[in-house]
Amino acid sequence: ILYNAIEIPQLDKRDKKSLKKALNIPLDSKVVLMVAAFRPIKRHDIALKIAKKILKKEKNAIFIFAGGGETLDTYLKSKEDIEENERIIFTGHVNNIEDYYHISDVTILTAEYEPFGYAVIESMVREVPVVAFLGTGGPAEIISDKNDGYLIPKTDIELFTEKLYLLLENEDLRKSMGIKARESVIKRFTYETWLKNISKIFHEQLD
Repeated sequence: ILYNAIEIPQLDKRDKKSLKKALNIPLDSKVVLMVAAFRPIKRHDIALKIAKKILKKEKNAIFIFAGGGETLDTYLKSKEDIEENERIIFTGHVNNIEDYYHISDVTILTAEYEPFGYAVIESMVREVPVVAFLGTGGPAEIISDKNDGYLIPKTDIELFTEKLYLLLENEDLRKSMGIKARESVIKRFTYETWLKNISKIFHEQLD
């Protein structure tokens, strides 16, 4: 399989609390980020079901949904029906997504289908572990389950919530998975690796 490649950014050394303050995020918050366009296939409805379960258990959790799209207005209106709605943030389209990755503790993806999963790689390369569903395409090609993130059977919202909560509550596990996530991306998704794989395929065809 020939995977896409990305440029590997340096690890962000900015002070997270200062950045949270600039973004109006509580300094003691545990941030869960989802970066996805608001379209039905991204299943933000499932993400919100998970968010509501987590918010009842973890008083410092904050959910940030970054992205614009056709269904955003619907979710903005429905947010008022959520008891802990002040801890759910819809940013709309942003040009500073790296800021949100930097303050995040975990990212999630609930899409029905994800062809490759750039949001997964962008998170992992910043040492932020990802929880995503199996059977949705790209994430299963990128995440090593229980090693650098979690892959959840497609309809199991309870298990998704359980693993997300585990990462939020266990800082050592979160950091360990994050380090492994970045190492995996560097090993598999650099342009150098991509060129080596292209060369290998080319020579195999010649043989």
